[in-house]
Amino acid sequence: MGTAPAVVNESEIPAPQGKIVNVGGVNYPAVTYTHNKTATGATIQVSAATDVLFANATATTEVLPRQDLGNNLELVTIRATASPDNYSAVFFKIIVPV
Repeated sequence: MGTAPAVVNESEIPAPQGKIVNVGGVNYPAVTYTHNKTATGATIQVSAATDVLFANATATTEVLPRQDLGNNLELVTIRATASPDNYSAVFFKIIVPV
């Protein structure tokens, strides 16, 4: 997300944002974040669940096509693939182990 994942620099870390994306005429909950394509040293992991404790994970998540923002940055969008009719809320968790 920032340029040096092992160094915390709040000004370089854009906050992930929740949003709704339309895929095939169906609206799905999703999360987006800005990723620096040249950053190394960490792998970003995203999971989705139907409860805030993450005891009930959704079936899967899907990474949508990345949007090039220029300057080695890209917008990454990850959506839940479970039908929105199957839950009343979805929670995303982003982990950056370093």
